[in-house]
Amino acid sequence: MANLIKKKKKSYSNDIPPPLPPKDKDRALIDYPRGDIDIPHNMHNNDPLRHQSMYQKPRVKVPIILSSLRGKANKAIKNDNRQEALKCLNELIVSYPDNYKARCDRAEIYQHLRKYEEAIKDLNLAIDKKPNKARAYYIRGLIYKETNQLGLAKYDLSTAIKRDVNDPRALDSLKICAQIDINEKNNDQALLNLSKLLEIDGKNVWALRTRGEIYFDQEKFSEALKDMNNALSIEPKNVAAIEMRGTIHRKLSNYDEAMKDFNRALKLIPGEPGFLLKRAKIFRLQSKYQEGLDDINKLLLSNVDVDFQLLRTRGKIYRGLCRYKEALADFTAASKKRQKSSIYARRAEIYKILRQYDNALSDLDIALKINPKEKDVSGMRSQVLAQLAKFDEALEELNNTLNINPKDVVALSGRGKIYRAINRHEEALNDLNEALRIDSKYFLALLYRSKLYRDQKRYDEALSDLDTALGINPNNVQILRNRGKLYTLMQMYDKAQIDLDKSLKGADQADHPSALRYRGKTLSKMKKYDLAIKDFDRALEIKPVSGNIFLDRGECYFNSKKYKEALKDLNKSLEFDENSYTFELRSSVYEELKNYKDALADMNRVIHINPNDVKVLKRRANLFERSQQFQESLIDWLQIKKSLPKDIQVLENCGRLLFELCRYDEALEVFDDAIKLEPNNLSFICYHAKILQEQKRYEEAINELSVAMENQGDKCDLFVTRGAIYKSMGKFKESLQDLNKALKLDISPENKLLTEAYCYRGSIYRSLHKNEDALKDLNTALKRDPDNMLALCERSSINRDNGRYDDAWKDLEKVLSPTLITSEISVS
Repeated sequence: MANLIKKKKKSYSNDIPPPLPPKDKDRALIDYPRGDIDIPHNMHNNDPLRHQSMYQKPRVKVPIILSSLRGKANKAIKNDNRQEALKCLNELIVSYPDNYKARCDRAEIYQHLRKYEEAIKDLNLAIDKKPNKARAYYIRGLIYKETNQLGLAKYDLSTAIKRDVNDPRALDSLKICAQIDINEKNNDQALLNLSKLLEIDGKNVWALRTRGEIYFDQEKFSEALKDMNNALSIEPKNVAAIEMRGTIHRKLSNYDEAMKDFNRALKLIPGEPGFLLKRAKIFRLQSKYQEGLDDINKLLLSNVDVDFQLLRTRGKIYRGLCRYKEALADFTAASKKRQKSSIYARRAEIYKILRQYDNALSDLDIALKINPKEKDVSGMRSQVLAQLAKFDEALEELNNTLNINPKDVVALSGRGKIYRAINRHEEALNDLNEALRIDSKYFLALLYRSKLYRDQKRYDEALSDLDTALGINPNNVQILRNRGKLYTLMQMYDKAQIDLDKSLKGADQADHPSALRYRGKTLSKMKKYDLAIKDFDRALEIKPVSGNIFLDRGECYFNSKKYKEALKDLNKSLEFDENSYTFELRSSVYEELKNYKDALADMNRVIHINPNDVKVLKRRANLFERSQQFQESLIDWLQIKKSLPKDIQVLENCGRLLFELCRYDEALEVFDDAIKLEPNNLSFICYHAKILQEQKRYEEAINELSVAMENQGDKCDLFVTRGAIYKSMGKFKESLQDLNKALKLDISPENKLLTEAYCYRGSIYRSLHKNEDALKDLNTALKRDPDNMLALCERSSINRDNGRYDDAWKDLEKVLSPTLITSEISVS
């Protein structure tokens, strides 16, 4: 019997030799797409029975009569003859029901035949008998997975891995467990399983890519990038990994690297819509909006569905191209496909740009209803409320935010901005200072504080804030625009133009009305009026209801002497805002148009607004004088004199008007006071002498002028004035001496004193009957000043004496014309 047993063993060994382990290709893993754990039934090399453990020599001894059944079963399994294998295993298990290997082998055949209940029964018995062995757990776990009992599958496969991590099924099992964890949102456990898988097979591309995707979802972008780089070092043309790495680079703001990856992906799969869409996003982030739009148009040629992602991306691109209506249409269509808070926030931004603040507010309310924590929505909402002049609501919203987080720099800056808008400057400065104490590099706080300093005319501090902000964001057009405005106010026009030019170069800033307005103001100050008008015209096309732009263009027209155009713009500006500056400027326009009545009416409005403004009173006094309302002019000057009793110009104008109104004693007192302040002022000395002349106090006048000549030397003013007084005294010889000396002095040919000297000398020559010399001087005087009344009267007398009555009459008519009378009045 022993010999028989020995022979049988030898026969078994010779008939059915133990097979070799499977080759690597037989153990290859199927690459399961992430999120899809529906692994095909024949996932294990098309036959779930072909595992290395099947070919191991059984450790449990069975009766010799049964060995042939096992041998037949093994041979049938090897030849894929499952029915024969099942028949042999059935007989074997009837005789030996506790055989672990037989139960597992039969369970695998049942698995293949989809007889899952029978398979589970076998595996349950196998596990019950040998709970520390791994094979039954692996098979049962795979069956549970196939029958979508994922919780049970995960438990069995995890248990199997703990029992024997070196089993060939371990890689597939770890992958399945990771997939189940991902579907259950248990990413941390999925990472553990993937890391275990990579410990076994460090070059498993699927595991590297899947783990990288999980890291990406967890915003661990550096770890995700490392996994994608490793995956692509193994499979350089793995498109999924290339796409994922490009997306990671985008999140890390490595836009050039992201662009390289998406270009590479599109070379491998030209025209792939998903890659085109993602590359369009990169183009947008690089401000290459047209290239982004080109990619969107290319993918639309492939007849893809216009889904939420596409609409949102194209809407953002249209916004970058300043095609606001198209952006609005895309965001509206996107909102109908998916109720997402960010899309309403995007649309609200467009409404805000288009100044449709009610619509913007409505969208922001919807966004906050969907997601109360939506980024930047609360801040934008407070800005919109401020634009709607709902300052209390805006402040309430910001206060609520700050009650939750007192160190929210965005909310502090926004509240500071609101405080500035309602002229609560101290509170605004406190908020902005606090925001910058928390974050010294928050550029919006720097920008808002610079505006506050600008309002307070603290230009150096405003400039310092803007320079700091530009150090943080060197190409930020908003900061450049505001620094350009500041340079304009600081009268640094060359620098202002440079900044404003830069700010208007951005695609979404090329038509910014405020930048156009301030560049227009700058160009106007630089006397580049035509270019300035172009900027103002464009600004008004964009913002046709801006009183400020009409005012600035009106001022530009005024400076370029286009008074009718200026008047039209200033009238339009006053429809929006009646203010003293515009009334005063319009008064100047009326004055240039010789419309003194309306000019005075505007100055009266200015004084009504600013009753104590000395500058305005001076302008009105001059206007009164130009319109021959001398008494009214004098009243204004005397009012000014109360505020400025020692102002030289004020004293001169008061004295001069008193002199013109023949109020000589009062005029003399004023000039006495003026001379005490400036003893060597030639104008005061000459006026003082003229008043004495009118009072026929000739000797006193002559003495004063002679003393002045001794002190100050030969002065044209003194010679002309004393010559006129000598003429009044009938001392023509002395008069001619002074007038000749005056005309010989080296003074500007434009000096009006020369005209007076020619007039007085011509008058004396007439009195001496030297008519030819007289006419020569008088004609010279009239050539210099065609409307000189004294010269016209003297020449008329000579023409009358010589019988040239028509010529004499022409001169008299001119003297008596109202225009001439007005023009003879000097205006300070």
